[in-house]
Amino acid sequence: MKIRVIKKMMAYLLVGAMVLSTPMTASATEPSIADVYTDTDDGGGSGSGTLSGSGTNSGVFNDTLGDEKVQAQVLGLALDKTSLSLEKNGAVAKDRLQARVLFNDYDPTDEEMVLAANAETKEVIDKFLKWRVIDDKGNAVNNVVGLSYYDNIDGTKDYSMVYVHAKHGGTVQVQAYIDYDNNGKLDKDEFHAEAIVSVKELAESIDFDKNKMPENFYLKRKYDLNKYINVNPSTATCDVSFYVGSADAKKVTISDDGIMTVKKLTKKDTPESIKLYAVTENNKKAEVEITLHPGVPANKVTISSDNGNILDHGKIKTKDMTKATLTAKLDPKTTGVVTDDVEWTVKQPKVPVISMVPQSSEDDERTLQANIKAVGVGTATVTAKASSGKKSTFKITVNSTPAGIEVTDIETWTGAKPSLTAVLYADDCETDKDGNVTKAGTPIQVGKTKVSYRALKGNAKEPDSAATNPKNIKVNAKGVVTSSNLLVDATRQKTPIDADNRTIEVTAKFKDGTNKTLTTKCNVKVKQADIKNITVTDMTYITSDKPDGKLVTFGGKKQDSASASAVTGGKYTYKAFAFADEANKTPASQYNEAIVWASSSAKVGTIAVDKANESGNYGKLSVLKGGTTKVTASYVTVNEKNGKKSAKLNKKTITVKAVQKATSLTLNKNIFTVVAGTNAKPVAINVKKQLPSGSKDTITWKVVAGDSDGNMLKDENGNVIKSINVAPVSAKKTTSVKIPVSQYKAGTVVKVGAYADGGAVAYAYIYVVDDKTKGVQVVKGGTKTTKETMTVGQDPIKLVPQIKKSDNKFYDALNYTKENKGYASDPVTYSFSKAGIASIDKDGNITAMKPGTTKLTVKTLSGKKATVTITVK
Repeated sequence: MKIRVIKKMMAYLLVGAMVLSTPMTASATEPSIADVYTDTDDGGGSGSGTLSGSGTNSGVFNDTLGDEKVQAQVLGLALDKTSLSLEKNGAVAKDRLQARVLFNDYDPTDEEMVLAANAETKEVIDKFLKWRVIDDKGNAVNNVVGLSYYDNIDGTKDYSMVYVHAKHGGTVQVQAYIDYDNNGKLDKDEFHAEAIVSVKELAESIDFDKNKMPENFYLKRKYDLNKYINVNPSTATCDVSFYVGSADAKKVTISDDGIMTVKKLTKKDTPESIKLYAVTENNKKAEVEITLHPGVPANKVTISSDNGNILDHGKIKTKDMTKATLTAKLDPKTTGVVTDDVEWTVKQPKVPVISMVPQSSEDDERTLQANIKAVGVGTATVTAKASSGKKSTFKITVNSTPAGIEVTDIETWTGAKPSLTAVLYADDCETDKDGNVTKAGTPIQVGKTKVSYRALKGNAKEPDSAATNPKNIKVNAKGVVTSSNLLVDATRQKTPIDADNRTIEVTAKFKDGTNKTLTTKCNVKVKQADIKNITVTDMTYITSDKPDGKLVTFGGKKQDSASASAVTGGKYTYKAFAFADEANKTPASQYNEAIVWASSSAKVGTIAVDKANESGNYGKLSVLKGGTTKVTASYVTVNEKNGKKSAKLNKKTITVKAVQKATSLTLNKNIFTVVAGTNAKPVAINVKKQLPSGSKDTITWKVVAGDSDGNMLKDENGNVIKSINVAPVSAKKTTSVKIPVSQYKAGTVVKVGAYADGGAVAYAYIYVVDDKTKGVQVVKGGTKTTKETMTVGQDPIKLVPQIKKSDNKFYDALNYTKENKGYASDPVTYSFSKAGIASIDKDGNITAMKPGTTKLTVKTLSGKKATVTITVK
């Protein structure tokens, strides 16, 4: 059963809306939350594609825990990571994700939120939190990764934390969601959060598919070599590099992404054969012999269109004039068939006029045609350039010629300023003899059409008679309607009336060589509002315990006002209710719709009516940035003095001061190393930057320590060492903290979290090692090396990094694989100055991928480094 509470909660609960719109991680590359639990997973690529908690499995619900109560408790949902990178059968074949279920007693520093504050909130997680794996279209898939639950240290399942196992190469999303109605699917009003997971799978073998390759590779042509290679298994996602022998290096060039261009031949007009090679990053190889051919170059390029050079959004009925196919005709320089390819480009304004997609032919892979489609209005120039250098241009003009215009009648109240909006239709609409639209067609862009509005003297029901009072209702040329605060009858001594009508004529002038015009009419009805007073309730603070919300109190007589605070990204809802009798507060629900909302600064926040009915007029303020804006609720009051009535526009104003909350944090460093011992100095960590600019969140720090396997530390009695909360630090003073580490032994990893009060989180990791690192070197076969020469296709060479400790001896280094894992000694990382020339695996094996030179840098976490120049021939 879908419960109305969730819909209210989305509108009313500040914190829930703020958390949903504020990322919980500093960035996609930030380390993960809370790898401080043990688990019994064996690390194999197991696990299902969907998971649900114990409540779903049993099908039994606690009678005291109904849907409405659950939805009132939950304010939001976020994951500790926005992305994961895994490698099947590699160093990181699995990783963890934690869902942060945010309850109404949300503590941003509570990493153990899964071990909830009480049995009731834990039951929410166990029964309503579900996981699934989906593709980019939202379809459930299970071929890339699998999921399995964690085991807590007490042996129970933890339904808020999952292991993600690499199965095959690809990219998917792991999604967590709160399934309130337990129907096993995500509904549009249920909280959800996703992390993108990329899995690398190395190839077992590769080969060239000769059936896909052309017979000849022509001079000056470009070819995508990736189309011709088969990688086995087909799910493998490893990098493949292509190269030719050194003797042929000047004949072709191959880009890093596998695009080969035939540059020259040994003999200008003579075909020749060369060897083409492919190698994967794990040294799987393939080769094939190809023929380079001089071909027949183009001497002239001519562009033609199957739909002319003028497209029009408004002409689709007889023939669709919104699209065309362009064809490049290539005339040969000599006899024979031209073998050049064509490159298509378009020059157009910043706001695109057309979209263009080149079409590749199946027989020879050339793009001699391009499909274009009108997306804007204006002029664009398309260029077709042959691979031999000849080119031609083609000018495209896009119009938007309307065949019909329609404006909807509106009803409004005195004090409001609604805008009329004209809809222009293409020629598939139907009109009567007067040009009025009787059947809507395809809406089109306004383009260069000028739409104007003017009020006629006659009213809508009696076009030839005088209006009750033309002064009651006016409209400007842009369609904004204004009305008098008091509606009166001009023919009866200005007697007040309850409503008035006025006919508005709408004219559309467009340029198509004839300066044609279209006209239509609409009726505006204005009703007299008579509100003695209004009350405003700040619905943001409504909770299940306080269903009446918080009244915004006003002071003063002429311009009542109040103040309120807000957070950027939040949705704040205010409810106004009309009264007919100020003294007795008699409801006047018939006038609720007559209350008009406005925000003085559209840059700080915009406000719009969420709904207006007998229960009140709801204005939802969307806060965009930090600053101040005045939210105004306006209403018209009719007064009488000495038998004469008058009307006045009144305002209740709430001055909203919006605070910019941080959506991400940047620390001075994310990685620290210290030597174990009582003399270890505290580690100073600080928040270097809060984004977006202007954020000044208060920061709370938290410290969690784990052993070398990422398990939570225990004391001598076997009790888990609880994490340390450091007092909040005001951003106005300082955002730094010093972490004592002298009590930790080598092999400990200390995770430090900086928590902004708006929900953003950043992490630093302190690695406690056994000794100071004085230097680093790389050895091959026991001998130090700084230069290595390799040949593409040869067997990999093994390089071993070594660190120099305080005894001036070198020891084999550990490889750094995961941020939440402790290391007994200073671990190392690897990087290349130029990618694609060589690769290195987790065991230090170097594979030559293509000719070139690159520098391999081996760097310890403490900052010591060594380089090896790798030259591949």
